[in-house]
Amino acid sequence: MHIKIEAECTRGLRIIEEIPDLSICKIEGYNGIGKTNAIKLLQLCTGGQPFSSEDPSWRSFRTQIVSARVRITGLREVGEIEWILEPRRWPAQAEPLGDLLGAVRIAGQEARPRDTLPLVKVHHVSVAETPLKALADRVTEAQNQVSIWVQESGQKRQETLDGLLEQVAKKIADSKPETLHSEVLAAQEAKKRAGTLSTKLSKARGRVDLFDRAVETADQLDQVRGRGPELDAKLEELDAQLEELEIRKEQLNSQISTASARQHQDEQADHEFDLAQKHLDRQDQALREAEAALERSAAKAGISPDREGLEQRREADSKRLNRLTEILPHVNSVPLVIDILEDLTLRLEDAEHDGLNDVTLIEAEDRNSGWTVEQLKTALANQLEALRNKAPSTDSDKLTNEIASARRQLHLLSDVEGALRNVEQAQERLTKAQGRLGTAARNLPGASTRSLDELISNRNDVDNSSRQLQAEHARVEQARELLGGGMSEEALAATLATLCAEIDVEPARVRGRSQTARNELDDVIKRESQGTHQAEKAARAAAEHRKNVAATFSWLHSNDELAWLRNAVPQIISNIDADEEQQAEILQNIAARIENGRNSLANTFYAVQGIGAALSSLAMRVNNPVAVARSTDFDMATQHWLSEEVRQWFDDELVREALFDSGDNIRLDANDLTVTWTVDGKAHERPLLAFSSGQQAFAYAQAQVSRLDREENPPANRLIALDEFNALLDRERMSSLANYLIARQQTAERDQVVVILPLETIPSRSSSADERSLTRARDLERRGYIAEELLP
Repeated sequence: MHIKIEAECTRGLRIIEEIPDLSICKIEGYNGIGKTNAIKLLQLCTGGQPFSSEDPSWRSFRTQIVSARVRITGLREVGEIEWILEPRRWPAQAEPLGDLLGAVRIAGQEARPRDTLPLVKVHHVSVAETPLKALADRVTEAQNQVSIWVQESGQKRQETLDGLLEQVAKKIADSKPETLHSEVLAAQEAKKRAGTLSTKLSKARGRVDLFDRAVETADQLDQVRGRGPELDAKLEELDAQLEELEIRKEQLNSQISTASARQHQDEQADHEFDLAQKHLDRQDQALREAEAALERSAAKAGISPDREGLEQRREADSKRLNRLTEILPHVNSVPLVIDILEDLTLRLEDAEHDGLNDVTLIEAEDRNSGWTVEQLKTALANQLEALRNKAPSTDSDKLTNEIASARRQLHLLSDVEGALRNVEQAQERLTKAQGRLGTAARNLPGASTRSLDELISNRNDVDNSSRQLQAEHARVEQARELLGGGMSEEALAATLATLCAEIDVEPARVRGRSQTARNELDDVIKRESQGTHQAEKAARAAAEHRKNVAATFSWLHSNDELAWLRNAVPQIISNIDADEEQQAEILQNIAARIENGRNSLANTFYAVQGIGAALSSLAMRVNNPVAVARSTDFDMATQHWLSEEVRQWFDDELVREALFDSGDNIRLDANDLTVTWTVDGKAHERPLLAFSSGQQAFAYAQAQVSRLDREENPPANRLIALDEFNALLDRERMSSLANYLIARQQTAERDQVVVILPLETIPSRSSSADERSLTRARDLERRGYIAEELLP
C-alpha cells in the first residue's frame, strides 16, 4: 500500500504526508512531525476512533484540521481508495464518524465510508504501553463505554421498551382475562340456579292455588251446609207469594175486562184501551227484569242497589286502585335499587381499602352533618340489607293481585250502574204506560169510570208488590247462586276431596296447611327474585367482560404500533375470530410473557449497570493495586473477562518463551494482578508488576500483533503501526521484535507494518557518507522524517 496524505492544519498540528509501499516500513523523525497523527487520521478513515474516551484531545485534533485528502493505492481487490475529509461535520464527542467522515471514492466510484470497512483497516499498537497500563486503559475504556451507553442510550431505551410493555400489560390487565372463564361459569351456574328456582316457584304457586281453591271450596261447603236450606225455604216462600200476586193480577185483569165491556161499546176507544193495557204489561215485565238484573249485579258487587251507595263505593275503589298503581313501580324497582346499592357499596369498600375511611364525600349542609366514606358505606349497607329482607317479588305479586281485584270490583260496579240505569229507564217507561192506560180508560164512553180506575189502581199496586217480591226473589236467588259457587253440597264435597288428595292434605287441616304453603311460596318467591337478580347481574357482568376482552384482543390485532407483538405472538392474527374465552387464554399467555420480558429487561439493564460499577471497581484496583474497592455482584464476571483478555494477549509461543519459560495455562488473578502459569506440570506465580518494563513491553507488543493474526474475517488490507518502538525496549529486544515482524510478514501478505521511531541520530552528509546516509539526510531535511524498509 502506498499512502498519500494532504492535510491543511492550524495551530501547529502536523501530519506526515506519505507512507511508502514497503512491506515493513520504518519511519524515523523529529518529535511533533506528525507520525502518530498520520496513523490516527488513517484510523478515522477506516472506521476507527483513536480518541475514544479522550474527548478533549479529540476536540483539539478536530478543530486543528481544516481539510484533508487521503489516497491509498496498491490495495488488494480494489486498487485504490480516496477520502476527502470534512472535519467541520465531525461531532464534538469522540465517537465513530460514520457518514459524517466525508466523501469516499473506491476505484474511482463514489461510495460510503462503511463500504471501506471490509477493504482496509489500520491498527495502532503502542510498544511503550505495558500490559498493566493496557489493562487499566482497557478496563477504563470498557467502563466508559458501558457508562455512556447507560446514560445516553441504554436507560432511555430501557424506559421506552418498558413503557411500551407496560402499556400492553395494563391494557390486558384492565380486561381481566384471567377471570373471564370463571365469570362465565358463574353466570351459567347462576342462570341454572335461577331456572331451578323458577321451576320451584311455579310448583309452589300451583300448590298455593290448589290450597286457595280447596279453602274456598271448604268455605262454600260450610256456607251451603249452614244457609243453603234457609235460602231454599225463602225462595219457596217468595215463589208462593209471587204466585198469589199473579192470581190476584189475573183476577183484576178479568174484572177490568168485564167492567170495560159493560161501560162502553165504542170499538176505537176499546182498541186503544186494549193496546195501553198490553203496553203496560210489557213495561211492567221489562221493569221486573231490569230490577232483577240490578239485584244480581248489586249482589255480585256486594253493595245495596241504590245510586248513592254506588257512587260512594266507586269513589272509594277508584282511589284505592290509583294508590295501588302508584305503589307498584316502586315495588318493582327494588331489584334495580339493590343493584345500584351493591355497586356503590363495593366502590366505597375499595375506597376504605385505600385508606379513605374518614374522607368527607358529602359536605355538611343545613341540618345535614355531612357523610364520610365509612358513614355512607354503612348507611348503604343497612339499606341494602333492609331491601333484601323485604322480599320485593312477594310484595309485587300481592299488589298485582290487589290491583286486579280492584279493577274487577270497578267492573262489577260499572255493571251495577248500567243495571241501575236500565231500572230507571224501565220505571220511566212504566210510568208513561200507566199514564197511557189511565188516559185510554178516561176516553171510554159511559156515565162513570170510577170503578174501572179503582181496578186499574189495584192492579198497579199488585204489579208493584209483585215487582218488589220478584226483586227480593232475585236477591235471594243470586245469594243462593253465589253460595257454594252454584254447586250442591255433594258436588262441593267431591271437589274438596279431589283437591285435598292432589295436595296431600286432609280436608279438616286444609286451612292450617294453606298458610304454611303460602309462607313457603313467599320464601321461594324471595329466593327466586334474588336468584333471577343474581343471574341477570352475572350475565351482564360476563357479557361486559367478554366485550372488554374482545376489545383488548382487537386492539392488539389492529394497532399499527404493535406489529412487533403480533410477530412475537402470531396467535393474535389467527384467533381474531375465536370466542372470547380462547382470546382470554391468549391474553393471559401474552401478559405472562410480557411480565417475564419486563423482568428480563430490568434485570439486563441492572446487569449492565452492575457491570459498569464492577468495571469501575476493577479499574480502581488495576490503577492502584493496594486500593480497596467496594465489592459488587458482578466482580467475578468482570474479573473473568479481564483474565480472558490477558490470556489472549499472552497466548503466543514467542511471548510464552520470553516471559513464561514456554509455559502454558497462563492466567491472571484480577484481584491481586498475579500471573500464574504451568511449566512441565509445575505451577508458577509472579505479580505482573514483577516483570520488567522491557519484558512487559516486548511481550505486550508481540501479543497484540499475534492477536491480530487470530482475527476472524480480516479485511483485504491491513496497516499495523507499532508506535514508540524503542521506548522501553533494549537493543536486543528491539532486534528480536524486528526479526519476529520480518518472519511473520512471510505469511501475512495482506498486512503492511509501519514501525515508528523517534530520530536517534542525524544522518551524516559528509563526503565519506554512503548513498543511503545521504538519501536519509536529504529526506530528513526535506520532510522532517525518514521512511525506509525495516532491517533486522
